[in-house]
Amino acid sequence: LASPSAALASPSAALASPSAALELTRLPRTLAAETLQLAAASPDAGLIARWLGFLVGAGSLLLYTPIAARVYRQRSADGLTLSTWWLKLLSYTCSDAYSFRNGYPLSTYIETLIITVEACGVLLLVAHFQRRLDAAFAGLALSYLAAATWALSAAPPEAIA
Repeated sequence: LASPSAALASPSAALASPSAALELTRLPRTLAAETLQLAAASPDAGLIARWLGFLVGAGSLLLYTPIAARVYRQRSADGLTLSTWWLKLLSYTCSDAYSFRNGYPLSTYIETLIITVEACGVLLLVAHFQRRLDAAFAGLALSYLAAATWALSAAPPEAIA
């Protein structure tokens, strides 16, 4: 990259080249000051981003809630498998644990938190209507709860990353 401004225009290229990354460190201090002034002058941008995050979270209610409503209304979980919902619950929980443990604002991961709760609800409905709420299900549920508790509280950071 020829200049610091070119490094800013293409961050991926700057990371690929050590000399370009060095150019980023040589940016004039006035650019950093201007960036801070711009951020201070527009506090509404953070507020807008936060509310948009929560709006996306509310929209995520439309992902699995209709499935749960259909299963409950029809009193049947035909066509749905427990393994799918266990895997969905596990994957969303991993994403939630990562965001929580890294201290991200709730508005940045509220949608996956809502989807996690929805996946748990659908999982319980599927297990109930397929008459699979048995000892094996309870064992998996306890294992899941233990793993989620560990990931949210006691896991070393390198285990979460």
